[in-house]
Amino acid sequence: SSPVEKNNQLILATILPLHGFYNLYHYLFSMIHSLTERLAGVPEFAQLPETHIQWLVKKGTIQNFSDGDKVFTKGDQVNGLQVVIEGRIDLYFVRAGNQVHLGSYEPGEILGKLPYSRMKAATAEGIAR
Repeated sequence: SSPVEKNNQLILATILPLHGFYNLYHYLFSMIHSLTERLAGVPEFAQLPETHIQWLVKKGTIQNFSDGDKVFTKGDQVNGLQVVIEGRIDLYFVRAGNQVHLGSYEPGEILGKLPYSRMKAATAEGIAR
């Protein structure tokens, strides 16, 4: 099955700036249509022309995480925006030795560095669910 169809995993589409990163189109040719549809379903992308969604697919990468995997740690550099395709990311930080749950990113939600964002590093720990 394609990476977008796997169950019990967090699947992120990561859109990185144009610095010569790997071209997702060649690696995921067989699933572009599905990924394009899923990204078009993200509320912030709903009004984008299909050519713009296809551009995101071509410039992005897919990351698969199993339940409990660390997606990012506080202080990790943030290079681009990410879209949760399946699963979720639970956000935590440690206060007085205790892990505190801050919230979650669900399918269709965007996180990371957005246009006009000054974010440079993750401010919490993200765990795949």
